[in-house]
Amino acid sequence: MLLEEVLSESSSNYDRGGKSHLYRTIPSLVDYLLIEQDAMLVDLFSRRKGSDLWKIERHSSPEAAVYLPSLDFSISLRDLYEKIVFPAADK
Repeated sequence: MLLEEVLSESSSNYDRGGKSHLYRTIPSLVDYLLIEQDAMLVDLFSRRKGSDLWKIERHSSPEAAVYLPSLDFSISLRDLYEKIVFPAADK
């Protein structure tokens, strides 16, 4: 099973902390994808087969591809964020 979470500024700390821990206790969860909405940044937690150990990958480049073992599927960050316009950085 794959669970995707789009993070907002107001809930990011909880989503990355307590909620993430709770989700990763779901026995059928294989991939947990955290997607930032204000920046091109994706964290993938993948459960190692037959254990409760998790591999964590961080991707932040448009050319990076995220491979989701639960779906046997890859997607580039460029495609994932295709129609997203990021807020301009304060100067």
